Amino acid sequence: MQALLVFLIVAALSLLASSRSLLDPGRFPALAQLAASGLLFLIFGALLGPSVLGVLTPRNLESLHPLVALGLG
Repeated sequence: MQALLVFLIVAALSLLASSRSLLDPGRFPALAQLAASGLLFLIFGALLGPSVLGVLTPRNLESLHPLVALGLG
């Protein structure tokens, strides 16, 4: 069940990151700046991580290591 939740979170973040209308600098300049800098990725990671909401366990984070490396890169 938790693997499905992690997959759905990754899919939702992928859709968010590819949304041209949401990340349009003319519409939401602050959100576009956060997404371009990668800070939005870090904010979502901190919120979903084991220390805040606990949606992602340390074991989940280990399995998502390649995705995290791509997101931070």
